[in-house]
This record gives sequence, structure tokens and C-alpha cells, in this order.
Amino acid sequence: TALPISLRGQLCSKMPSYKLYYFPGRGRAEITRFVLAAGNIEYEDIRIGGDKWGELKPKTPAGHMPVFEADGVMISESQAIAGFAAEIAGMRGETPVERAQAHMVAEMANDMFETIVKNHFEKDEAKKAEKSKEVTEKLMPALLGNLEKILVSNGGEFFVGSKLSYADIALFNLNDLLSFGKVDPMNSGNTPKLAALVKKVAELPGVKAWLAKRPESHF
Repeated sequence: TALPISLRGQLCSKMPSYKLYYFPGRGRAEITRFVLAAGNIEYEDIRIGGDKWGELKPKTPAGHMPVFEADGVMISESQAIAGFAAEIAGMRGETPVERAQAHMVAEMANDMFETIVKNHFEKDEAKKAEKSKEVTEKLMPALLGNLEKILVSNGGEFFVGSKLSYADIALFNLNDLLSFGKVDPMNSGNTPKLAALVKKVAELPGVKAWLAKRPESHF
């Protein structure tokens, strides 16, 4: 039975409105884009250039991007935004323990993400080369080894429970960052479960569609 026109209008008017603001690149916003893509959540992907950022900055909670707007309410901090996106996409975890586990893995991946990004902008070439070597030879293998153990301990399919969570997306996002430097440590053979999970996430219809249509960027 069709809904009365008046009721349909009320339901449509209550549909949430989501907007993601970030510079013209992937950076700290891409994990949220992946989560929303995987969950088939509609939103406006608003890319802010330097000229418009000056106008927007005073209106943001923390004075930096990314910023996520939900029904007019602005949220700052990339991990808070990714967590919120996971909540609305049904990928936060089913229980308090699962939500904590998902957050743990996301933070582990983000710590490495931030280390790589910070080193990318290092101006001292000697320090940059030294840190790159440390990441490649020590930090990354240690992180991936720990993540492989966590994944295996949960059955090897997903990091949390028995279905996709934003922890799995966080791993995929880290791998996406590494692809900029033509690095693919998850296919080294040392972490086969991680490699399989990355491929699984890449084949999700929403993620696959986003990868095919997202704008080209240099960061």
C-alpha cells in the first residue's frame, strides 16, 4: 500500500543531510569516503581550495579539515569523523567490545598513516631518508605483523565479529596511502590474511565504484 503523500513528504524531509569538507585530495578524509562508499551512504564531497578555506576556517570547530557536517552540525577530527561515518553505515561494531576493537585497529592504522604523512612533508632530506628506512624496515613490518595476528585471532576474515567494520576499512585506507609510493608490503607473503582482506574490501560494490570515479589527486 502506498503511503499518503503527506506522510511521504514528512519522511523525505527527515532524510539526513551529510557533507564532507576537505582539501582537493585524499589525505585524512579518504578513510571516511571509503566507509561511506562501503555503506552506500549518500553525502556531498566538497573539495575546498585555498581561497575558500579562508572563508570556511572560522566556522569550523577546530580550525582545520576534514570537517563532516550532519544536519547542520559540524564535526572535526578525522578519526571522530570516520567513527561517526561507521556508525551511520552500520560498521562500528555490534557490542561495546567490538566497537573498542574496531577503534583500536583504526587507531593503529592511523598512527602509521600519520607517521608516513608527517615524514612526507619533512624538509630535511637526511632525516626524511632515515625515517623512511625506519618505517620500511621496522615500523611497518611490526605493525602489519600485529594486525595479522589480530585478524587471525578473529578467524582471519574480518578484524571484528563476523562482518565488515571500519577497522577493515582503516587497513584498506592505509594500503591505499602506500600505493602512492608504489609500495605494497601487504603482498610480501608475510601477511596473507591482510592481503586477502584488502582485496575483499576493494571488491565491495560501493568501494569499487568510488575507486573508479574519485578525482585524481597528488596527496
